Amino acid sequence: MENKKVDLLILIVAILAAIMWQVIYARIQLSWLLVLLLSVLLFLLFMLRAKWGLCLLAVSTPLAYEVQLASFGGQNITANTDDLFIFLLLISWLAKLISDKKTRIINTPLRVPLLVATGVGVISLIMAYLNLTFNQFLVSALHLLKIMEYGLVFVLVVSLVETKAEIKMYLKLMIGIGIFLAFIGIHQHIFNLVYNPKAWKGMVTLGFDPAGNHNIAGAYFLIFLGLLASLFFGTKGGWSKTWYGFLFILFLYPFMYTLSRSSYFAFVITILVLAVIRYRGLFAVAILGLLLVPVILPKTVWERALSSFANIFSGGDFASNSVGVRPQLWLASLNIWLSKPLLGYGFYATRYISPLFFGTYNMGVPESMYFSLLIETGLLGLGAFAWLLIIVIRTVWQAARNSTDTFIKGCGIGLVGVLCGLCVHAVFGETFYQWRLMGVLWFMIGLFTKYLLLDRESREAGL
Repeated sequence: MENKKVDLLILIVAILAAIMWQVIYARIQLSWLLVLLLSVLLFLLFMLRAKWGLCLLAVSTPLAYEVQLASFGGQNITANTDDLFIFLLLISWLAKLISDKKTRIINTPLRVPLLVATGVGVISLIMAYLNLTFNQFLVSALHLLKIMEYGLVFVLVVSLVETKAEIKMYLKLMIGIGIFLAFIGIHQHIFNLVYNPKAWKGMVTLGFDPAGNHNIAGAYFLIFLGLLASLFFGTKGGWSKTWYGFLFILFLYPFMYTLSRSSYFAFVITILVLAVIRYRGLFAVAILGLLLVPVILPKTVWERALSSFANIFSGGDFASNSVGVRPQLWLASLNIWLSKPLLGYGFYATRYISPLFFGTYNMGVPESMYFSLLIETGLLGLGAFAWLLIIVIRTVWQAARNSTDTFIKGCGIGLVGVLCGLCVHAVFGETFYQWRLMGVLWFMIGLFTKYLLLDRESREAGL
């Protein structure tokens, strides 16, 4: 009972501290001396109790803000407010690794794919140095460092989480933060607010971030829709079903009004994958939902979905809209990639090279994760990414399949469906490059990887 009280206290304090940190750090220009003082206090806190640090990290990642640190070569160098938590957690863990013989680096099924992905990243930096200006190379290196940072999130979660009870607590904490952001999204739509100047009135973005992207908001809410759909169909209790059903509808509202067509498509794929791998009843629900779509969907959402197929052609050519222009962008991307098919031009090089080819379409990137990977890292990078993704999905599936805990099983199966849906989402956007989304995903992947390891340990011990 005492442990539950402590966990509840940790959850409440973590939420309040992360929100306060976000508001203070993003809204007020703190002096570096004060930031340093706060960092020292947080470091000492993390050394005393790693659970607090992980709670703050789980909460802060979807709530984080971008803060501009410097600008050179026409590029802004930014950091996020969750970067500090990751850095301090890493330092405290390394300190324990050196001082405590019981602390060790844990071997996971993702170790080799992650090392290979890191090696590909180093190669991509070499290619960036050869193909870009020095300033562009530095920007490339900083962006790669940000992507690799979420590999550290995975390592920290696997290393610092100790029990299955903690894993459940962190998952519930992340769902709780998702609920908080869903209410913000509902408020944003109802009151016709615009946090991102580029967004339309009432379009839902993620949190209060003025640079929020509606596609990433759609992908974020999709994570919880997948988890809750799986929990709903995998739970037998009437009260639990009612609760998960209510939360599903709650998340569905802001999800629809992100007006993200790629997220809509990813949602359909997620539901179909869940139907195939576990819940056959979802097929009937999916068919019924598709038949009722014109009736139950709000007019704005329905028109947004139909706009994907309207006016694709104009005078025999593809129209200049986000759907009609993509095939031409992808064809141009293939032509760029064929110049350096194996290793590519270097990480983040797409922003500098593709505008030379895409200027006709007023687009600076291919609008697809896979074509960006081909241009930047070639076949080697795309292959490493595909391998890593396959191992991730397999690991989460094994953890869910072997679990006897209804909540863990439901969340794990749901995450498998979501990952498959996001693979489709990435066809139409640079999904797996987005820091706000990747922090949440890699935290969850770390939790399920740790659950699989703990489950194997208990089985070997005969427990």
